[in-house]
Amino acid sequence: MSLAFLVTTFVGLVCYCYGATDTTTQSNYGFWVENKEIWAFDYCNILRSGPNGSGESSRFECRNGNWVTKIWKDNTDCSGEPTIMDTASCISPYCTCNDKANENNKLIEFKMYDDPHCNGDYFSTTAAVIDQCFEFNNKGYILQCTDNSITRTEYTATDCSDIKTSITTEITPQNTDYYCYSWKCGTNAVKFDDNSTARIKGISALLLAFIFTIYVLFQN
Repeated sequence: MSLAFLVTTFVGLVCYCYGATDTTTQSNYGFWVENKEIWAFDYCNILRSGPNGSGESSRFECRNGNWVTKIWKDNTDCSGEPTIMDTASCISPYCTCNDKANENNKLIEFKMYDDPHCNGDYFSTTAAVIDQCFEFNNKGYILQCTDNSITRTEYTATDCSDIKTSITTEITPQNTDYYCYSWKCGTNAVKFDDNSTARIKGISALLLAFIFTIYVLFQN
């Protein structure tokens, strides 16, 4: 799955299966990997597309060894029965359930506005996992952040043990004339809180307009 597809998928993804929902939402344990990025399970991703609070939401979960995708076409709270639900096997190293990942993931939450000044009712949110070693294409990676920057460290060893030969790259993206990004570093949340967003200045944040921006975002 390409990240661009996945971000689009937060608004309508993969295969369309229906089924009973799981009310467990308070465990940010486990993660899934896509193209040198590591994303949080059990986080409510939002695509706000109207001034009245209308929009869509999605959540990725890992339950009983299965990667579950849920999409809500009619609300931005990940609440109630999902409109679409897809289940696939959680296969390492691209999918790690809570019994194999840090039991207290730290997140970097992203919010992207469809406005150059970080204003308005149109935005999307998602969350990546920081300070967690993950494997991609036979190398190890760790994402880290501060209030002003985001970095990705690459290791030749998949367990991120070769510190002396590691290479750290700043991947903090810039705002554009059309989009503005903000983030919160080091949280453990299940949904972006509008009231406590840390806004980025100058070299601003990362995320994708849920899809296009996030894929382009980390192409370093």
